[in-house]
Amino acid sequence: MFDPASVTIRGPLRAHAEGFSADLLAQGYAAGTAKHLLFLTAHLARWLEAEGLTLRDLTEERVDAFFRHRRQSGYPGYLTRRALQPLLRYLRGRGVVPTPLPRVDGS
Repeated sequence: MFDPASVTIRGPLRAHAEGFSADLLAQGYAAGTAKHLLFLTAHLARWLEAEGLTLRDLTEERVDAFFRHRRQSGYPGYLTRRALQPLLRYLRGRGVVPTPLPRVDGS
């Protein structure tokens, strides 16, 4: 069985790792999916740290930049915003990342 504590999450996401992991399991995510989401979270944490960014800097544009970096680095999966939705929902619920502004239809 997968032990969520086996995934090292550092930087600005470290304080939220245990709570996010528990939230995934409480929502009924399968252990394998939770593992992949925690590895994605660890990668995001490393990227934020390397870029000198905080969680307040995690805007939709920065999420897009992270996924560009992830694709360019050769990661085979979890390459779209949808992959980060569980984490972003969790963090927004705690008020630690900005909530995106509603999209305005230009027509």
